[in-house]
Amino acid sequence: KPMEASLALIAVTMNAWNRHKGAPEDVTTDWLKVNLTPGQVTEAALFAKAALVEGMRREDAPEEEDADVGAEELQKKTGA
Repeated sequence: KPMEASLALIAVTMNAWNRHKGAPEDVTTDWLKVNLTPGQVTEAALFAKAALVEGMRREDAPEEEDADVGAEELQKKTGA
C-alpha cells in the first residue's frame, strides 16, 4: 500500500504541475507503474512530498515573503 500511496501522490503532484503549465492532466498511477522504475518512484515521491509540504508552508506565509525556493536551492548547489 505505501507504493500505491506514493504513486497517487506523484500523479496528483504531476497533474497539478501540468495544470499550472497549461498541459494536459493525464498522469495516472497506471502510467507511472509502467514508466518509472522503483528507484524513480522513490525519488519522485520524495520530491512530491517536499512540494506538498512547501505548498502548505506558503499558504501560511505572510504575503510579502515570496521567495523562489527552486532558485535558492540551485544557488546552494552551484555556489552561485
